[in-house]
Amino acid sequence: MATRSRAGDLESAGKPRRKITLAQIGFLIALALMIVFAVVNLDKVRVNWIFGTWNTPLILALAVAFVLGAGAGALAVRQRGARKRKAQTR
Repeated sequence: MATRSRAGDLESAGKPRRKITLAQIGFLIALALMIVFAVVNLDKVRVNWIFGTWNTPLILALAVAFVLGAGAGALAVRQRGARKRKAQTR
């Protein structure tokens, strides 16, 4: 009499087992640090925005500064790449 294989054997027979990479571990550590950083920085601060002055949670002010800085950096890298491609076509 043939024995039935378990469902787990059938699922794992066709698929290779996924391994956790070092990049995934680094991402999880960075994500945990960002969450802790956000929770610690919930104090209200006075921020002079372009449109006025508001009391804002510190983490929001830091997030806005990060997004603006990342955007400026991305634009600078894009400009540099465009200049480099333009110089290569000449």
